[in-house]
Amino acid sequence: MSSIITFAANNELFRKRKRVYRACETCKKRRKRCTHTFNSDEVEAEASNGSDRTQGTSEIKIETRVKASPIRRGRSNSNEARSRSVSPSHFYGRARPETLFLDQTTGAETVHHECGYWMPGTTHVRSTSRINDTDSAEEKALENYLAVVNVDLLPPQEHLDALIKIYFEYVHPILPIVDATRPGRRKSGKLLSPMLLQTICIIASRHDRAKPHLILQDGGQPLAPRDFAKRLYKSVNAALNAKLERDRVVLIQVLALLSQYVEGTEGAEVASIHLAEAIHHAHTIGMQFGRARDDERAEYFNNFYWCLWCLDRLNTMMNARPVFISDDDSRIDSPLDHEETRHTPFGICLQITVALDHIISYYRPRHDSCTGWEKEFPGFEEMLGDKSADINPSILAFLELFYHSAAIMSHKARPINEPIPATSSFVRQSLSAVRVIQILRDECRHDHPPLPITPWSVSLAMAHAYRVFRQSKIATLRNRAKKDLQVCCDILEQMRRDWWSAGTMADLGRAALKKASGDGELNQTREKSVAREKSVAQEQVTTLPDADMQSETVRSTLNSPILSTSDGVDIATTSTEVPSGGGTLGNNLTAAIGLDPSISPDWLNFDTAFENFDAVLGSSGADVSMELLRPFNFDEFNYYELPK
Repeated sequence: MSSIITFAANNELFRKRKRVYRACETCKKRRKRCTHTFNSDEVEAEASNGSDRTQGTSEIKIETRVKASPIRRGRSNSNEARSRSVSPSHFYGRARPETLFLDQTTGAETVHHECGYWMPGTTHVRSTSRINDTDSAEEKALENYLAVVNVDLLPPQEHLDALIKIYFEYVHPILPIVDATRPGRRKSGKLLSPMLLQTICIIASRHDRAKPHLILQDGGQPLAPRDFAKRLYKSVNAALNAKLERDRVVLIQVLALLSQYVEGTEGAEVASIHLAEAIHHAHTIGMQFGRARDDERAEYFNNFYWCLWCLDRLNTMMNARPVFISDDDSRIDSPLDHEETRHTPFGICLQITVALDHIISYYRPRHDSCTGWEKEFPGFEEMLGDKSADINPSILAFLELFYHSAAIMSHKARPINEPIPATSSFVRQSLSAVRVIQILRDECRHDHPPLPITPWSVSLAMAHAYRVFRQSKIATLRNRAKKDLQVCCDILEQMRRDWWSAGTMADLGRAALKKASGDGELNQTREKSVAREKSVAQEQVTTLPDADMQSETVRSTLNSPILSTSDGVDIATTSTEVPSGGGTLGNNLTAAIGLDPSISPDWLNFDTAFENFDAVLGSSGADVSMELLRPFNFDEFNYYELPK
């Protein structure tokens, strides 16, 4: 016997009726929260695609300008404190078989899309205290671990305010990851994610104006930027591993910002993992399709998705990773379609990233014959439009650095031993490398947005200078490239305190300069030695009495016992009478094979050759295939032959 399930009317008249709310039979069987028999305002406030949910563990009450009492992730004094939270909404694509059954059971809160559904999250009540009434050993261990790593760590309030201000002044205009009108707040506007605050402080700590505010306790001394960021990152990472943040949108914001934090030899890999996880959560809530309902935050979520897209392309070029976001899987309007957004800092950044997305194709497999972007390359002034005067000069300089970084990459990088092709992309690369050096040396040395694009651009310029220095056949170009290499090393050395990657590249550049200087001094010494021996040999020829004396000298030399080496070089082992000045014959032979007994032989001492090897390469080890570590090629030198 079949039965027909009839749901109660979901209209305005029914919702105003006062009755006991009970789930329908279908929702009882599915053990899902029923939305067919009521639709309260409370539910409407909570089911907003994961953007306005209360925090899962502990929360911070702040005012609009974040100036409440010192912000700490306070623990509840009572285990009775409860909070309502909503599990994040999920997007179910039509490729999943269960969506066929959802067609008949979805209610008013389910959002339909041509590619699937957004299913609302379920509400449950839990304690704000990290140790629940169950008092389990696992929760106690977690509590102890979080206390040891100081997961509540945040700067004092005045320093926190300063760091937040720096972030929204220098980072937010370029990448609006955090909602400026409601930065991490819930719908009530009174709750802010402490994890997001910590991440904002990590990013802002690299700015020059942040130096006096890098304090983590009242009365403490400012820390070095990298030390400050390391301590906060340790707390954020512990909170991520403990899954303290239940709001999926806030979690995406945190992970996206952490992708711009690179520290140590494994920093690039960890940053790439953070970005991949952020994109994973964004796809889970269906951000690639935009907001399917009228929402006051629709514009923010649209821009947020394109921020993830920009970070994905940057991660591909900077960390040599495949792209995570495929344009074929997305259906969302681009901010570049709107003229009012196109020439803003975010719009300009997006335009540069679009060009970078095209450049990525040159570095994919099966494109070995490609030399780069040889056709018309977009101009920076075209991207700016007529509103460049409204942009902060520091942000404008940063965007120009980003543009020239893309221009440098538009000429496909080749191994150092391959010749430089005479193409338009190489000319563009050369000009952009010079421009990067000019900006950071002469125009805007400080006050840059604290994003890793800045040290990356200097590293690209330094790599280009090194290539020209090694491969150019023109002496003036080699000297100019050597000076550029020195300038890049100096700039990166100044950034060492803020960026680990800058210090590493500075060490590599110094090593290249030292090797180049050593090669130059050795070549000069060899040339002087050969010239001196030539003059001495000429004097010997002119001072011999006559031909009979020369014949007798040669005959006595040939008749003396000799020791023949495997290389065919005969070295006399007994002394014979030679004319005055003939004692230089041994020196002539020494010079003939490239040695000078008057100079120190330390360059042949292999015991000291690798004395500072580890200091240069760091803990990452050496790649013996690096051109920098290639041994000397003595065949390139012109040896002096003895006169016959």
